[in-house]
Amino acid sequence: MIDFLYTLSTGEQITLKVDKIIDGWGYWDYTNNLGNFKQIPVISRNNSKNSKYYYRSKRKRNDNNLNPLYQKWRDMTGRCLSPKNMGYKNYGAKGVKVCEEWLNFDNFVNWSLKNGYHPSLVISRNGDQGDYTPDNCCFKTCSENDEERVKRHRKPVCKICTVSHKILKIYNSAYETEIDGFYYSSVHKVAKGKYTTHKGYKWAYLKDLSKEQKSSLNNIQ
Repeated sequence: MIDFLYTLSTGEQITLKVDKIIDGWGYWDYTNNLGNFKQIPVISRNNSKNSKYYYRSKRKRNDNNLNPLYQKWRDMTGRCLSPKNMGYKNYGAKGVKVCEEWLNFDNFVNWSLKNGYHPSLVISRNGDQGDYTPDNCCFKTCSENDEERVKRHRKPVCKICTVSHKILKIYNSAYETEIDGFYYSSVHKVAKGKYTTHKGYKWAYLKDLSKEQKSSLNNIQ
């Protein structure tokens, strides 16, 4: 990574870590969700809207033409504020908010650039809990963010024979069942009563077992 001196919209100068400097300007290497490699320029509000450095593209309807940081801000505010957003049921509907400071994109930009932003990273709330605020968020890799989410949802789940109703195996989480070729989402839905079986087995979370089933756990090898 290369040091690049950058001036925020507040006038404060900071040193960013960039992948390349081309014609005196900092660029990050970025591969989008479609697998397309791009070189993303460090955004700047000091340039005109026609500049390639400006943080928003004129073609706003095409998400692929939005600067990744603007896309992250738009996704964050959308899932918290817009009932029409696909993620609203898991965020805004559950009371998750974006702080007033970050409703202004420039403020979000300044915080992001001072806190390790890179286009390949995602914004994450501490413990995947609470609101989107400067004190409760940081940037992580997708794998780090997914791992934290898995840990938070980790609940032991049991594979149960549909005939004898005998507990055959206990997994540390529904995610762990994928090692044996099962799909964690289907396992979870069976355990929650939304499906009857998955790949020929019943599934139940350990905490939901009957007293009789719990008493038989010592016999599981």
